[in-house]
Amino acid sequence: MTYFGVRAPYGYPGWAAIAQFESLVEVAAVPTERAAFGTRDSFIGMESPWGTIKAGKADTPYKKATSKYDPSSATLGDYNSIMGNTGGDLRAEFDWRASHAIWYESPMWYGFQAAVMVSPGQNTAKDNSDYALGDSNCPGTSARGSGSGFPLTSAPEGCTDGSYGNLYSASLTYNQGPFTAVAAYELHESTNRIGDEAVTPLSNGGLLLVPPGSVGVANEWAAKFGAGYKFNDMIGALQLYGIYEIMRREHTDPAFNERSRDGYFVSATQTVDKWDVSASCAHANSSPGSPGTGVLNTYTVAAPAAAGAANFALNTLNSSADQYALGVKYHFSPFVSWYLVGSYLRNGPGAHYCLGVSGHGYGVCGRDANNNVVSGNKAEAVTTGMTFDF
Repeated sequence: MTYFGVRAPYGYPGWAAIAQFESLVEVAAVPTERAAFGTRDSFIGMESPWGTIKAGKADTPYKKATSKYDPSSATLGDYNSIMGNTGGDLRAEFDWRASHAIWYESPMWYGFQAAVMVSPGQNTAKDNSDYALGDSNCPGTSARGSGSGFPLTSAPEGCTDGSYGNLYSASLTYNQGPFTAVAAYELHESTNRIGDEAVTPLSNGGLLLVPPGSVGVANEWAAKFGAGYKFNDMIGALQLYGIYEIMRREHTDPAFNERSRDGYFVSATQTVDKWDVSASCAHANSSPGSPGTGVLNTYTVAAPAAAGAANFALNTLNSSADQYALGVKYHFSPFVSWYLVGSYLRNGPGAHYCLGVSGHGYGVCGRDANNNVVSGNKAEAVTTGMTFDF
């Protein structure tokens, strides 16, 4: 990433005008809109003794509240393969950078700090099935990503794969000595998932019927609570973190509701001189149901199933999942470090979570050559890289 930031004192103690523009540098891939100037956290604002108000686009308070809890953040071991990820696929809906937003960040008060963000939907369609005003991407999706509407220049078929209206996000954190705690909440109003309502033929001659209105347009929200503690031991410092997360979709037939579940995350990092050794585990409980279908997790067939083909309905199977990550990091200086991370993802028979969602630039998912979901798959990966902080 590249940053350009300005902080200009306003003439009064504690007051300043601020601005930041951040972009992604596509080192290995061909640059796309994701690498355009200002596509990441970019804003203007005013800083004062009573807090800071900013306007632009940025990671939500919900996302930022527990970002430091994950020692494998921004790698293929990133906890957002499961945490913040409803439905278990290419997008972590509650690990988001909100566009056209305004937010407030309080100063630190006796160890407490609060943040509140509002991102108006700006959608002319009452069911949020169009692009937001000023955008050429379906809301709640990344550029050219799943459900984005790319390569269309408009959305005649409708943004019906997770497009939502207003977003509200808030967090309260507490840091005092070796102890830290957090509570966060986020609401996506009128999330449009009408695209999940369909009649899909199954290979056994049956049909998966998702009736109109059984998924539809409904609010989705998430809440999480976390805590951490740092112990000074004989060889360095041991940092422990834990998170409990609740995600819900309202007014959806349970048989087709893959967006409601609970999740858990724990991590431990032992520091020894310039080395950090870390381990983490994330778990997703099974959701009540699913509107989707899957193909068998087998490679014995001569050719992949045809596009849209399916062996079974996913709502007949357990959709829980687990992710484990191990990593080491070496700090050359306070600004430069090297890391090596390995991660293992175990999907339950009806789950289809991906490695690297919101972390490594793309998701490693269980899909066949015709983009059919391969549920119950297992994935392993090792990744290495360097971090430069400036």
